[in-house]
Amino acid sequence: MTVFQRKDVQRIRDILAKARGDADHAQRLATTMAHAITNVDKALRRSSAAMALREHALAEIFLQRHDTLIQILRVRQRMRRSNGSIISPWQ
Repeated sequence: MTVFQRKDVQRIRDILAKARGDADHAQRLATTMAHAITNVDKALRRSSAAMALREHALAEIFLQRHDTLIQILRVRQRMRRSNGSIISPWQ
């Protein structure tokens, strides 16, 4: 089980407040926020916070970002092993 922080719940609530009941708008806001996240754990925490608030569509957006970040990290690790250089996973 992933433990999320108060801040994560507040971010989900901020999305919902700004969307004012418009589910499509909330999903666009969540997508924008998710794309800005570069930390795997943060993406998972946001997904967990959205699930706790029963916002399954928003949780899925953050979970997809988590999965994307995991894939990026794996590729970067393979690249590091193959050429021996150390690079940032966000370059």
